[in-house]
Amino acid sequence: MSSLQRDNRIKGLIRCESCTESFALRGQLNRHRKTHTKPYRCDHCTAGFALRSDLNRHKAKHGGRADTKFYCAWPGCHFKGTWRRDNLLKHLRKPHGGKNVTEQVRAAYEKGLEEQKKATDRLSFMKAVQSGHIPTVRQLLLFGADIAVRNDTGKTSLHVATLNGDVEMIQELLGKGIDIEAKDDDNMAALYYAARTGNEATLRILVRHGAGASIIERTASGTRCRRGYTGQGPNDCTIPGC
Repeated sequence: MSSLQRDNRIKGLIRCESCTESFALRGQLNRHRKTHTKPYRCDHCTAGFALRSDLNRHKAKHGGRADTKFYCAWPGCHFKGTWRRDNLLKHLRKPHGGKNVTEQVRAAYEKGLEEQKKATDRLSFMKAVQSGHIPTVRQLLLFGADIAVRNDTGKTSLHVATLNGDVEMIQELLGKGIDIEAKDDDNMAALYYAARTGNEATLRILVRHGAGASIIERTASGTRCRRGYTGQGPNDCTIPGC
């Protein structure tokens, strides 16, 4: 550290405009500012994050990920899993290995990484859907990919495409025969997530292909909700034309 940097650190010359923090270097201040501005925003809710990696982990809560968690391979352990490998190692050390990384802990850690990789490889089709690359999706299906594959939360690739608002991918998957009424672990079909995210384009294409047949009916005057929503209260039906 140079003498100028050391003096700046001591004097706290570079101060944050939004709080009382001060920094020696402008780069440190710029990184800190992101904790206030939260430039990385979630597409599915109002959450914002200072780091892109934090945003990616948050997106897992919406079920739009095309990979799987790291699970503990220790015999008899019921660890619920984590999206980060470093958290898997922390878990293994705390209840199973104490302060030291024993051979048993290391073996369980390596096995957990291997199993996660194998599980994620099985989701290569869903990864292509998540990336929005239709030619890859078509090629994978041509070579026998399972269009009904599900991720850790029970979501199909149609759920993922809907959460991502990818209308072209939704059209492609529906054309290939994916189950439009498939439910995830929360017993929700893709139509629910289209309504929750407020994406009218995805709502319309799903309804046009018959989604929500159990809750809507089509009449001469249009589409209306069988649940009797009036469209005038907090329980407004979000189905187009209802």
